[in-house]
Amino acid sequence: MIKRFIAILFSVCLLWVTPTFAATAKFTVLTLDDAILLALRYNPNIRNAEVQRVIDKFNLRLAENRYEVQYALTGSDNFARTASAGAVSEGNTFTLTPQAQLLQSSYGTTATLQAPSTINQGNGLPRSFNPGITFSVTQPLLQGFGRNVNMIPLYNAQDAEITARLNLKNTIIQNVTSVISQYTTLVQATNTLKTLQLGLTNSITTLNQFRAQVKAGQKAAADLVQFQVTVANQQLSLQQAQVALQTQQYALLMLLGLNPNTLFSVTDDVTMGDMQIPTLDQSIRLALQHNIAYQQAIIALRALHRQVLLAHDQTRPTLNLQVQQTQGSGLGNGSNANLPSLFNGQNGSTSVGLSLTVPISNLPARTAEVAARVALKQAEITLSASKDQLVSNVSAAYYSLVSQKLQIDQANQALQLAGQNLNIANVKLKYGKITPFEASSLQTDLINAQINYINTKTNYISSLANFDQLLGTTTDRWQLQIRY
Repeated sequence: MIKRFIAILFSVCLLWVTPTFAATAKFTVLTLDDAILLALRYNPNIRNAEVQRVIDKFNLRLAENRYEVQYALTGSDNFARTASAGAVSEGNTFTLTPQAQLLQSSYGTTATLQAPSTINQGNGLPRSFNPGITFSVTQPLLQGFGRNVNMIPLYNAQDAEITARLNLKNTIIQNVTSVISQYTTLVQATNTLKTLQLGLTNSITTLNQFRAQVKAGQKAAADLVQFQVTVANQQLSLQQAQVALQTQQYALLMLLGLNPNTLFSVTDDVTMGDMQIPTLDQSIRLALQHNIAYQQAIIALRALHRQVLLAHDQTRPTLNLQVQQTQGSGLGNGSNANLPSLFNGQNGSTSVGLSLTVPISNLPARTAEVAARVALKQAEITLSASKDQLVSNVSAAYYSLVSQKLQIDQANQALQLAGQNLNIANVKLKYGKITPFEASSLQTDLINAQINYINTKTNYISSLANFDQLLGTTTDRWQLQIRY
């Protein structure tokens, strides 16, 4: 697969860079596999979605960082010179403060550890070093307490990351499905053109034979007019098919993200490897597990559940436990100065307190809780309806595929019979048993049968691609590995 991709990529780039050479070069045969690989590499929608993943990953990392210890180091240096009553004093104060801070733990705890260290020099005094340590903790006991509430921002960010991955997968699935649909449309246009060319060639050959019979006096000249009308109509249809083919080629190149001047041709037949479909029960299970829109609706419902918890938490009273311990910053000499002041037990203080806030009328918070519960109930109803709609859509698409698969066999049988009728008619025409108009009608029937068979088969493949998109299994059928 990789070698095939490199080969087709080299050919396309060569035709892209050197259009004058490509005008005389042999067209690159682009298979459906090649088209999908090129779309994954160059389609602008897929490329934009991949770039968006950069910021998506940072958003999750930012949410995780919220629950990690934050470190900081601040410092200041202040020089002061004072003159008073003829006396001049100078002093320099340098402060360095390392800090570690936990803004919020999974239980709502906030903690701060600071170690300010001050060095004073001047003002006629000896240099002094005053270190200190301050540790403070605030723990909510009612509002803001518990993992269910405090982990909501992280859970929301994790779900946002899952949603972002689903968005990337959905973009890939949508564009791959569009490429398959456009490729099959182009195959239809290509085969229609070839069929019309062949039909026109056969009609011209028959017309020339009929003219020879008219000259030999074996046929009436009046019968020649209807045959000429048929040939003229076929020529018009051929010109229209050529324009349609060029339009479809441009459309496919736009989906692939390639230069519109790229020269290529498609295969006469479209193959997808395993074209089998799962059973109806299996299809419904796959859709409920992998359908992008349904999975995103489930994620949104989880977020609304958490929003109800958060809104209810806001209606509770606020009761916080606050603890602070300070040590150090001792002044003087000996054991009460410098580093010893941190451990001698003479320069410490401890405080413990509780703060309580009980709202008398908390109507805004209660209104927000009611609104959150209503939104949750509406989302549950919508999700249930979406599930039923998804099951209905899968069932309808499944039976449509089964019918289309049967139509392929029927169209093939009709094509074989139309060919046999034309062969019999040509023999009868040779011996004057039927008119040229009747033979021309059977020729048109054969062309229509060939076009119908092609369209029926390619339509089945396009419908199968849409069915895979509905199930969310496009990447599985085509064995596409997504780099999240």
